[in-house]
Amino acid sequence: PGGIGSGGGGAPTVDSETLQQPADAPAVAPPPKEELFFFGMPVRAKHGASFLDATVVSIGLGAETITVKYKYDGSQAEVPKADVLPPGAPDPVMPDPATPGAILDDTTAAKTATEDKPIAEETPADEAKPANEDKLATVDGSVAANKDSGWSACSGDGGWGASSGDGSWNTTPSGDNSWGTSSGGSWGASSEGWADDRGKASEWNTQEATKTEEVAEEGASIDIGWEAAALLLDNSGHRTSVLESLIPGVQLVAQESGKVSIRTQGGDEGTVAESRAKLLLRCLAAAKAGKIVEEPAPEVEESSRLHFRTYPVPAALKDSLLPHIQKTLGDFDAIPVFFCGANGGGGEIAEVAVDEVCDAKYGNSFFEAKVLQVQGDAIKVKFVYDDSEADLSKSDIKPRKVAASAGDTSDFVVGDSVEAKFGNSFFEAEVVEVSDKGVKVKYKYDNSEAELAREDVKASPKVATESEQLFVFGEGRSVGDCALSIYKELAHGGKMQPDFFQSVKEDPLDTFGLSCFKVDNPGRCIGAKGAIMKKIMKVSGARLEFPGGKDVQGDRYGAASGTGEERLRVQCLCEAMQDISDMSTIPKALESVCRLVRIPKGFKMGLLLDLSLEVGYVDKPAAVQLLSKGDASAIEIGQEVEGKYGDKFHACTILEVPSNTYANVKVRWGYDGSEAEVPKEDIRPALQGEALAASQRGDEIKAVFAAPDNLSNACAKIMGKVEFERPGTYVPQDWGEAAITLSKEDLDLVVAEVQKMKDEQKQWDTQNWQGNSWDEDKKSWGGQGDKSWGKQDDKSWNKQDDKSWGK
Repeated sequence: PGGIGSGGGGAPTVDSETLQQPADAPAVAPPPKEELFFFGMPVRAKHGASFLDATVVSIGLGAETITVKYKYDGSQAEVPKADVLPPGAPDPVMPDPATPGAILDDTTAAKTATEDKPIAEETPADEAKPANEDKLATVDGSVAANKDSGWSACSGDGGWGASSGDGSWNTTPSGDNSWGTSSGGSWGASSEGWADDRGKASEWNTQEATKTEEVAEEGASIDIGWEAAALLLDNSGHRTSVLESLIPGVQLVAQESGKVSIRTQGGDEGTVAESRAKLLLRCLAAAKAGKIVEEPAPEVEESSRLHFRTYPVPAALKDSLLPHIQKTLGDFDAIPVFFCGANGGGGEIAEVAVDEVCDAKYGNSFFEAKVLQVQGDAIKVKFVYDDSEADLSKSDIKPRKVAASAGDTSDFVVGDSVEAKFGNSFFEAEVVEVSDKGVKVKYKYDNSEAELAREDVKASPKVATESEQLFVFGEGRSVGDCALSIYKELAHGGKMQPDFFQSVKEDPLDTFGLSCFKVDNPGRCIGAKGAIMKKIMKVSGARLEFPGGKDVQGDRYGAASGTGEERLRVQCLCEAMQDISDMSTIPKALESVCRLVRIPKGFKMGLLLDLSLEVGYVDKPAAVQLLSKGDASAIEIGQEVEGKYGDKFHACTILEVPSNTYANVKVRWGYDGSEAEVPKEDIRPALQGEALAASQRGDEIKAVFAAPDNLSNACAKIMGKVEFERPGTYVPQDWGEAAITLSKEDLDLVVAEVQKMKDEQKQWDTQNWQGNSWDEDKKSWGGQGDKSWGKQDDKSWNKQDDKSWGK
């Protein structure tokens, strides 16, 4: 009821069981006779709402589906057998929207794009056809007509939905050609509207359809080419919905010919929405064609309204990246494109001076040139390669960047990106405070802060590689995933130097995006056949790549896409995997995915290897001090602590705590009463409670990392396996209490896991016994070929004359 293009106030409610087909209704054709299809057979196969010439490639299991190859573009698709027509068979017919009840041949066909055709051709709003003068393809390939025709399409399978009570023909989405069935699209359904078989909210009632028609008359259209339009129509119009979600108040109606109608609510807001919709459609057409958008880039201020992010790409690799964008465009709900506008990024245009060497635009590329004259926004340059001169606008000039040396210890300012020392390594950080005593930084990998001496902070090296801005339009996870795919492709085969990732700015942590971070030993984060990397992704929830191959020279980088929290988890886990020492602290970003598990001394950790792969967790040896409660960094005079002497910790007492953060702490050793000054980082709280008990027993501590919804399960399986192999570790036995005390909740989970393993062992033993038992009927051991007499060469009685045993 009230389908797109309906008129009037909807249809009366009628009981579908008593409804009879009117006498003037079109006759339902009898089912076609069974056709036989074979490899290479020329056929006509359905594509959207049309039947196109194709060739049979293969026939599916049970002959219910047929894989065909379309002649117009060489693409292959698996289609239902009912949607494949043998040679000479007429295409299905549809009623003429101009005359209810009449029949019209379906003449819709895919158009082949030509090289000289523009990427996107617009139709002005005042020249757009009214909705009641043309048929419009819906997002799933069906056809919608005007309110005067009395019918409208409801799905891409050829079904037609009645829109008013004028006695028009209607079928269900299943295409059974029934009159007035009671399911969605039936005659006399309630005014709640149509809900198609995909579960998407179409819900067009008569009032909404009438309003849509009125808006469509004021709207415009744009021709983006049939290939780009096919993306909008594919997958039940999923990408159409994605684009509509980026521009509230816009409805897009695509046709197989390439024409896309843009419907808005009118007014100034509608005009702005229409302009943004056209921009996104032009971007889609350019990406699908493997071309650059030939217009200025949108301003940075438009990023929140147009939903785009920008990512730097080496200018020299821009053209080689276009085929990859074209090929993978359908893999993400995002549109990556390059613009040829101002500075490639819509940002501030840098100033240049006379005699300065710069990069000047010629055609679609930039070349080395020398500035001859500067007059406002007009700049005259001489190209180096042929000494030709040109007058260009400031937007077509890019100053040459000069690489800064790494380790510069010049004055820092708040907000500077630096490398700050932690332990024996340097990590990416940001300056948050500068004083005479030193520099306070915030580490990027876990957002922790530290006050460091000036010599422990150095400027991040800057990259001199010229870059272009890649715009990625979209929302949610797809934007970061798309950017991750782009950088993986750029780094493949060593095309992009790894240090270029220094110029990739981290996306905000309060939303989905991309983060790049330096790794010293990527192999420890990847593991054999990528096993560790897969587990890290499962624990963090983010996607992770290490762009470049094993032979990449210089620094290596990891790249992760996901929410800010997921990206922080990835970075912290990668840091943990690279560090061969026991974990002494749990980064804040990992607290929600980490638990400490005590494992008895001498347990064979190899027994847990398969479990780690099966359950999907990452574990790391941890210091027993992590079982202690309290703030390890808070120390005061008189406190009993442990200080490091050599490579071991010993009991000591705090004597002096200097006000200078970087000064050593004075302690008295407990074992001989001598005094010494110890670095603050070499002092830790004295063991107590569970930590003391674990230390006395010699237990090993495992920091177990798993996804939040899998953490309890992972720990239960680990302790269950240990209990199964070493009874009495966690579960009390008849001979006494458990060695390690658990909470009631954890104990119940461990008991359940142990029982499950016992049941599996019992089942295995039973099957094994049956396999080794004598089968009297078959005269063999359990029917097993490898246990029967005379079926193996080394156990059979040789039938040769020498009567030897075996061969």
